[in-house]
Amino acid sequence: GVERPVTTEQAPASLAPAPTRRSLLSGVVLATGALGAGAWLLRPTRKDAEVRALIAQGENAVKAGMPDTMRQGAGFLQEAVRLAPNNAEAWGKLALAETYLAEQVGPDETAEIVLRAQQAAARAQALRPDQPDAMAAISILPPYFGAWREAEQRMK
Repeated sequence: GVERPVTTEQAPASLAPAPTRRSLLSGVVLATGALGAGAWLLRPTRKDAEVRALIAQGENAVKAGMPDTMRQGAGFLQEAVRLAPNNAEAWGKLALAETYLAEQVGPDETAEIVLRAQQAAARAQALRPDQPDAMAAISILPPYFGAWREAEQRMK
């Protein structure tokens, strides 16, 4: 019969060129570099750590339950949202802090603080509609005295 020339498609696997040490080393170096670059891009920044610390400080100050510490807590949270304006958690916690503060201050300050709480809750929910702190703030915002049914509906 007629012999056909052997093409690379017909060549047995044993005739395929083996990877060289240099090509293997190049692949390892490229993979390691890609992993390192990815880790560097995804690393938390110093600003992220500062925002987390401000949120924690704000929460702790609000938990003390006194008007002065609540104001201080709201201040920490305002700084957190200034540094990270797209952080839904910080906005939600700010809304809740302002809501608690509105319950502690005199009537001359209540309207302004309620407005700030509503604005912070709206921003949190614009970023993340199910943000739990914002949802809680909206449900308990004054005035709810004498408006129990409406407050209950907001809670639901």
